[in-house]
Parts: sequence; structure tokens; C-alpha cells
Amino acid sequence: MPISVGQFYRITGYHRSITSSFARRLTILGITPGTVVSFVRAAPLGDPLELKVAGISYMIRRSDVAFLEVEPSSHGSRGGAC
Repeated sequence: MPISVGQFYRITGYHRSITSSFARRLTILGITPGTVVSFVRAAPLGDPLELKVAGISYMIRRSDVAFLEVEPSSHGSRGGAC
């Protein structure tokens, strides 16, 4: 699913091609299935993206965001304030 800056999404899972080490890194950051995230903005050239999880901002490459399977969500769901 293409993402839009300024929107909220619930992470439903990881793409099957994700490596276990990268999935572990996302888990450590709190970017896990069930968490609501917001995509705040993109860098001037479109990469990386600013992703906000439970009030914490992360800059993540667009190619890495492609490993996240997401669905649209409303603000205030599980995952804390975005």
C-alpha cells in the first residue's frame, strides 16, 4: 500500500522478504505489528521519511518502509500518541 505523508497507519505485519536482523531492529524501535504510526514528512529529495511512533520521530529510508505492511488508521489507536 502506498503511504501518504500526514496520514496514520496501523502496522499489520512485515513483508515476507524482511531479514530477521532488520525485523529485530524494528522491534527494538517499537515499530511492531499493531502499532499506529504517522508519516510526518519526507526529506527534500523524497528520502528518508520521518516516521513518528508513540511520540518518537525516526528517519527511515523509503526502501526500508517498504518492508512494513500497513492499513489506514485513525489517530489515537493503540501505539500511543503519534
